[in-house]
Amino acid sequence: MARNGVVWGFVLPILHTPNQFKMEMTTIELSFWPVLFLIAGGQACFFALLFWLNPKIPPPGKGYLTLLLLLFGYMLFFHFCWWTHYNLKFPHILLTNIPVYYCFGPLLLLYMDSLRKQPSLQKKWWLHFIPLFLVIFFLTPFYFLSGNEKLAAIHGQMSFPVFPGTRWLKELLSFKVFGLQMFVYLFWQIKWVRRLNQEDQSAGLDPVFIQVRYRWFSLLTVFYGLFVGSFLLYFLINDRPFFRDVHDFIISGLMTIAIYLIGYLAYQRPAIFSGRKHAAIFQPAKYATSSLTPAAVDSIRRAIVHVLEKEELYKENNLKINDLSDAIQVPPHHLSQVINDRFGKSFNQLINDYRVREVCRLLKKEGNEKRPVIQIAYEAGFNNKTTFYEVFKKTTGLSPTEFRLREYKKINSDTSASQHL
Repeated sequence: MARNGVVWGFVLPILHTPNQFKMEMTTIELSFWPVLFLIAGGQACFFALLFWLNPKIPPPGKGYLTLLLLLFGYMLFFHFCWWTHYNLKFPHILLTNIPVYYCFGPLLLLYMDSLRKQPSLQKKWWLHFIPLFLVIFFLTPFYFLSGNEKLAAIHGQMSFPVFPGTRWLKELLSFKVFGLQMFVYLFWQIKWVRRLNQEDQSAGLDPVFIQVRYRWFSLLTVFYGLFVGSFLLYFLINDRPFFRDVHDFIISGLMTIAIYLIGYLAYQRPAIFSGRKHAAIFQPAKYATSSLTPAAVDSIRRAIVHVLEKEELYKENNLKINDLSDAIQVPPHHLSQVINDRFGKSFNQLINDYRVREVCRLLKKEGNEKRPVIQIAYEAGFNNKTTFYEVFKKTTGLSPTEFRLREYKKINSDTSASQHL
């Protein structure tokens, strides 16, 4: 974090006099906040190890989260060294923070994408790290300097080493450039969260799952937005007269909150990081201590079967869980619990199963041979053509047209056999 200026936009101090340089080299300043953030950084590395060793979290999401936590931990360590002047005692960490700034946005976005039904960014993940590769390439000559040479280069006592013809890459070290990259990924993540939520709803996933996952991704995005905002605000005000160290701590504070947030969720709901699409994993904690007795559960199950099979409530095109709840006079959360426990499905999956069963019955019914399939689907309760075809194919293994042809062949075969008899 720059307090006295920048060289090429580097986030590093400029010491104006040899005496000032000597003073800061010999002065180590330990205080409460830097030590607290150092401890948080150590815990980030510990959480990263737990994530990596957890077999319930599949790749590639495991890798993205593990690396994200490790980078958070390293940045807190870097900030600790900066505030306490240990960075001048151990100059080999100088400028190692710059590449890290280019990692946060891509890692979060790739993690979100990995939990989609059909991820679209995984095959070309490396494209998101091109700026990172360029920064590392540009800084490679500096990284291979000795400790004293690094200090001399940073403080203008020797020319900053670069590969021939690469001086234009120095702009990547400006906070304006990596700040812009952070903002781009922030808006990209907002768009991704909305798309994931729409895909979950179209896929007929359990409402509880959709709600919990949407909140989780929204929380990550909001936090990243606060991190980006405070990070850029720092560079706008760090040379102002009213600037105080407390503003410097905000960024590390947000990193610390993220670390403990992820650690807490990993303890409370470890499956949330795997993206597993099973509603029971994401049930609210009250389900574990539900007041429903076994007899009440059976009664609700029979009521569900009655309104679906006898009253054919599933044929209502815009049926929601609250509508079924009103029909059998049971609170929605109890209804969702029974559907998950006794039917082993989400609400949408259960309703769609009944609708597919009705479509199959109508397709086989005599007189419906030339009737449009989509018309039959709407009659059975579907209100979306795309969803209907996806659900039907997933349930029966055939498209509606293939199913109809197969049934006609069966009928013709049975008719021919009876005629021969």
